[in-house]
Amino acid sequence: MKKNRKQRNKAGFSLAETLMAVLILLLASAIVAAGMPMAREAYEKAVDAANAQTLLSTTVTMLRAELCEAADAETEARTIEGVGEVPNVLKSFRSGRTGAPAALSNSAGGIQLTDNVNRTGGGVTRNLVTSEAATSRLHTSFSYIKYEDGLFTVYGLSVIRGGRTVAQLPELRVQTVNP
Repeated sequence: MKKNRKQRNKAGFSLAETLMAVLILLLASAIVAAGMPMAREAYEKAVDAANAQTLLSTTVTMLRAELCEAADAETEARTIEGVGEVPNVLKSFRSGRTGAPAALSNSAGGIQLTDNVNRTGGGVTRNLVTSEAATSRLHTSFSYIKYEDGLFTVYGLSVIRGGRTVAQLPELRVQTVNP
């Protein structure tokens, strides 16, 4: 009978051993929990960078499609912040897609294309890149578009998130087929 009692005492964990295991488990959980926000932030940055590159590529494709068949570009001299006086800044053009006057502009939701531009600035406005291609946190913008001798040059094409540039193409050149 004494032998069974000794075996029973050695069979389980002591209270001190159990508390130590729980303490180690709590410390490991705290370390993992502290690292989760950093891991989530790193994941979001990686996803935003990939989405920004995709959005930039889509915007380039849409700009090329719109500008390569454009004609009758109307330009003006403008003072551009950080650049100074710039001649031949694009004001409007005739869309090769619709044949109507059109203009490109920046908005809070991204680059917009206005078809059927009239003298008072009205017309039908839509986003150049559809909301399905863009994301709610990212939008595109450009500094200005210059037109000379059948060549459109888009300066400062950027993808922006929360006021910060995530991806950028400093200069995009599009040769028109209708000079």
